[in-house]
Amino acid sequence: MRGRTLAMLPHRILIVDDDPHLRQATRRVLEAAGYEILEAENGTRALEMIRTTTPALVLLDVGMPDLDGFAVCRLVKNSPEYAGTFIVMLSGSRTDSESQVSGLECGADGYITRPISNRELRARVQAFLRLKAAEDALRAKERQLRDLITCNVDGILVVDDNGVVLFVNPAALELFQRTADELVGHEIGLPVTNSAPAEITLLHPTGTTRVVEMRVARIEWQGAPAYLASLRDITERKRIEQTLREYSQRLEQMVEERTRELRAAQEQLLRQERLTMLGQIAGGIGHELRSPLSAISNAAYLLRETLPMLNEEAREALEILIHQVQVSNRILNSLLAFARPHPPTRRPTDIAALCHTVLAQATFPDHINVQCKMFEELIVNADADQLQIVFSNLIRNAVEAMLHGGTLTIEARQTQPKIVEISFRDTGVGIPPDHLDKIFRPMFTTRKHGLGLGLPLCKLIVEAHGGTISVTSQEGKGTTFTIALPLNTAESPEEA
Repeated sequence: MRGRTLAMLPHRILIVDDDPHLRQATRRVLEAAGYEILEAENGTRALEMIRTTTPALVLLDVGMPDLDGFAVCRLVKNSPEYAGTFIVMLSGSRTDSESQVSGLECGADGYITRPISNRELRARVQAFLRLKAAEDALRAKERQLRDLITCNVDGILVVDDNGVVLFVNPAALELFQRTADELVGHEIGLPVTNSAPAEITLLHPTGTTRVVEMRVARIEWQGAPAYLASLRDITERKRIEQTLREYSQRLEQMVEERTRELRAAQEQLLRQERLTMLGQIAGGIGHELRSPLSAISNAAYLLRETLPMLNEEAREALEILIHQVQVSNRILNSLLAFARPHPPTRRPTDIAALCHTVLAQATFPDHINVQCKMFEELIVNADADQLQIVFSNLIRNAVEAMLHGGTLTIEARQTQPKIVEISFRDTGVGIPPDHLDKIFRPMFTTRKHGLGLGLPLCKLIVEAHGGTISVTSQEGKGTTFTIALPLNTAESPEEA
């Protein structure tokens, strides 16, 4: 049944024979089997019909007067366009093995000798057509594979065990920026092994580079073991990945910075709420305490003046009482100033004169050396009373930091066209690094006595003047507070 089906296929067969009787006999046998039959009486006519009709099979007689079968077969097989034509040589006179070998060497795909029965002829033709169909299918697959390799956007290399390139497709030539002659037959130094995918960098003759992903498989190439390397250009992908990584890192940094800002804002808001409440409480307490402190101060003064014959111990106790009342008043003043700040009343203020006034009112132990360096006349629009509070607090802190003696240096100078800086530098114990970012927070203190409002009040006053206050310190060597104020600030008019 299978043979009958193949016989009924409409294959076109060209019979080439100078004997018309043999042509007709062969035609009848094959037409009865369902084939389409064409005839040519000589070699020249056969070549013409092969070019115009493209037969599936050519039954070619060997002995013909103009061009014999060997010559015709040789011409067809040497033609790139028609080399795939399936030719079976047919002869009743050239039946010896030498003639058959000559026919096959000319390129014939088969050789049939006469006489031959009709049944055998049909069977042989069917067998040749099956072989032809198998060859056509194989060629089609080869073309498909060739097209897949040639048109593949990935570079493909075949490399032998010595690293010598055996085959390269156009995409690989583009990746390497080289010609086939420069690659095939040469070692290119690729780490070709049957392993996991690897990323490699190709250096072009122009000096540019491309990043490729290489995958390798073990194959057989022309009967010998080899490696098939697939190269995919991932330069752009790597660039995009790097861009995405950088963007992701920047985004993470932005998120972290924003988170810190939000946390700082939240902490600041909570501190402000607490300070507002504290201010309300402190204002009330300060107002209530000021009257009894005034009464105590007045009574102590009266006792000291009206009772001159007090013994030394009583007089010393009275002086301690008066001093502690003064300390309490100072604390109350700081508390009220911080709780109910007043906007500065600006007037032209000479920084040097103000510093000398503050120093004249201060009391320094004998072991404290004070140096005041004012390099020029520096006039600022400021509230002299408020700045006096700031300078006094900073001087008092410096003195308390130098319990065993030292030097306090006060220096003022113009550092920028419209900025004056006043620094208070001591040689005291210094401030621990973990305290530097906390010292301007209200209620933060490391002393046994005090509310921790002095420096926050200084900061409040300085910032109200449009300035800044900063601190640097080194434990065991001293601390420097620096105040920066606008000089001759036009936008801060004098206030009466």
